[in-house]
Amino acid sequence: MCIGINTLTEMINSCNGFIDNQTFKTSDLDLEFVATNSSQSKPNPRNPERQLIRYQLMEILVRIAIDKFIKGGHTKSYAEALKLAFENHFIPFLKQFDSGKFRRERLWNEECDNTFKRFPKILKAIYSKYSGKLALPGAVSYMSLEEFIEMIMLTGIIDDKFGTREISPFFNLAMMT
Repeated sequence: MCIGINTLTEMINSCNGFIDNQTFKTSDLDLEFVATNSSQSKPNPRNPERQLIRYQLMEILVRIAIDKFIKGGHTKSYAEALKLAFENHFIPFLKQFDSGKFRRERLWNEECDNTFKRFPKILKAIYSKYSGKLALPGAVSYMSLEEFIEMIMLTGIIDDKFGTREISPFFNLAMMT
C-alpha cells in the first residue's frame, strides 16, 4: 500500500473533526508527512517517492495523534493520545470500508479466472514487458507501481471518469499480501 499527501489529507479530513484548525491543522499534517517520508534511509523501489507505505502510514498516525493530543494539551501519555485518536477519529472513519470487496467482486470471480486460464501467454507477455525494470540483476522480477501506471496509461483507459489518481489504489488492492 502507498498513499500520497492529497489522499492522506482527504482521509484525515474525513476523520470526525481530527483537523479542527485549532489543536491540529492541515499544515501540521503536511509537516508530519514530510518527516515520516524522509525517515527512510535508502531508496526502495517498492516505496514510490513522495508516498507512504504501510509501516509509514502507521508512523504518521502515531505522529499526528501525538501532535493533536499531547502537544494540544489533552493528555501527557502517548498511549492515551493514540487511544483518543483511534477511538474518536480513525476507527469511526475506517469502519465504513470493506477492504476485501474489490477482491471478492472484481478479482476473485469466475470471469477473471477464465481470463487467466484462457490467455496465460498473453498475460505473461504483458507482465514481462512492464515489469522488472527496478529488479536487481538475478533477482526475481516484479512490477513496481511506476511500471503499472505506465502500462495502464498506454491502454488509453484514462478519461474524465477514471483518472490517474485511481490507478494506485487498484495496484494496492490487487497486490497479494
